[in-house]
Amino acid sequence: MTKSDFRNMQETETEKERVVKYDSYVGGKIRAHITVHIPKRTPEEQAAYEKRVGAALENFYHAVIAQGLDWDKVTAEK
Repeated sequence: MTKSDFRNMQETETEKERVVKYDSYVGGKIRAHITVHIPKRTPEEQAAYEKRVGAALENFYHAVIAQGLDWDKVTAEK
């Protein structure tokens, strides 16, 4: 396995979001052009978002357990 690195990082910011663009390289060759859009939220919007994400993660956990899988094995780093 070769180590990857990120190059050509650019950040731009608007009133509603922050955009981060970069290239992913593995073994010296470009593997992907990545763009991440990070929305800016009010504290109320952020609290609602965190509540939704928490509920989704809890549902995922229960679905994994319902399948009879070992949560620790599923989440272990490889």
